Amino acid sequence: MARNPQLGIKVRRLRQAQGISQVEAATQLGISASYLNLIEHNQRPLTVNLLFKIGQIFDVDLRDWSEGDEARTAAALREVLADPLFAGVEIPDEELGEAAVSVPNLSQALRELYAAYRQTLNNVHTLGDQLAEQAAMTGASMEVRTVLTSVRSFAEILRENDNLDADQRRQFLSILIDESDRLVSVFDTAAEAAEQSQLRAATGQRQPIEEITRYLERHDNHFPELEAAVEDVLNDWAGPGFALPGFLTARLSEDHGVTVSFEAAPDTLRLDPSLPVPDVILTLAGELGMRLCADIVGRLIDDAAPPPNVREHLEQTIRGYMARALIMPYERFHADALATGYDLDALAARYHTFPLDVARRLTTLRRPGMRGIPFHLLVVDVAGNVRERISGSGMPLPRFGSACPKWRLHAAFAHPRETLAERLEMPDGAVFACLARHTAAPRALAFSLGCAESQADDVAPMAAAMRAEITPAGVNCRICPRVDCGERAFDSLVGSDG
Repeated sequence: MARNPQLGIKVRRLRQAQGISQVEAATQLGISASYLNLIEHNQRPLTVNLLFKIGQIFDVDLRDWSEGDEARTAAALREVLADPLFAGVEIPDEELGEAAVSVPNLSQALRELYAAYRQTLNNVHTLGDQLAEQAAMTGASMEVRTVLTSVRSFAEILRENDNLDADQRRQFLSILIDESDRLVSVFDTAAEAAEQSQLRAATGQRQPIEEITRYLERHDNHFPELEAAVEDVLNDWAGPGFALPGFLTARLSEDHGVTVSFEAAPDTLRLDPSLPVPDVILTLAGELGMRLCADIVGRLIDDAAPPPNVREHLEQTIRGYMARALIMPYERFHADALATGYDLDALAARYHTFPLDVARRLTTLRRPGMRGIPFHLLVVDVAGNVRERISGSGMPLPRFGSACPKWRLHAAFAHPRETLAERLEMPDGAVFACLARHTAAPRALAFSLGCAESQADDVAPMAAAMRAEITPAGVNCRICPRVDCGERAFDSLVGSDG
């Protein structure tokens, strides 16, 4: 018997999404409409037999009914409610979980509203900085006029008094030089203030990583049209890795009239000769994917209607998705992932790419009926800035700030040739197995790939994590209730964990 009390709500949402009446669905399931009504309102249990029938009748993969999406939404709501704006509002985790399942659209709307609030708050701060800078610029303008007046006065003295002796002339010239230096200093200060004003104006826009993360979440980080368009390009190709760039170059030239060269030339795709082979392959695959899917990509971007500062980033994200989908065709890659136990190094060697790109590809295995383990992926730079964030496992990931200092992700930079495994227990008691790796191409980054502890046994590299002691951790210090943590960098904005 299915124990999840929210499965009934999922049945109702699935039935309504497919436009099937309650009576029709009940007939196909072999139960009465009244009994189905009770199931959909969580008044009757959903038996295993009924669950399998639902999977067959509605053509869904029952693994799609994992709690990953709901857990991710609940974690996002928990982070929203940790803001001081909601001080005094205490909502139990059970209610957040129920809201994530029962009213997912409302939950998403709340997240969007909070993101808009954050953006408005940032804009207010930016405006305050700009007003302060305007006052500083006004002061600088007055100082410039003062210095120019002084320079002009002493210059006129020198011009109109030919009878000045050598010492007097040297004295006035020295004053002119000092005032000129002062003028240069004032201009330098004004120029620096102008640059800072431009920087703050730019940061007042919505940040690309946040917009792109939300876009990928809305699509479950899976784009069936793109997958279908590129899946057959390399499906039957079995040549050696060193020959793959030549194959892709030939396809670009013969099918699309694109010339590839290491030298800059008009109408030519120029490759950096210093790039390692995996990067060359990804560059060529991305260009070929864009040629094959230009209409699809254009429609996806237009439908997203991103702000100007996000559009180019979104196009690059989709290009990268296509490149990985092309060189790691879905069906074959899915089979190899299962066969190798999701081994990053084995898959990277087989598909002539980097472990990080294998990890990225693993997060996209969301095809109904052929899903992989739902992984999350977090990528950071050496300063701890979040560069990529892909949800999937249900583990909450940092959105507004760096990750919890207890995560071994941060230690990966000091262990460039090692895989660091760990088990992390979130404040709500959920445990996740994670792998942290360092990558130096194309820049120094570290990434953490993880899944729910219950699914880690199917991931060969997670064996070390399952032997590791569980580490009590959080998302980041600002929203972690573990107030007695010795690694804390900032005071928590939420209450104690008890």
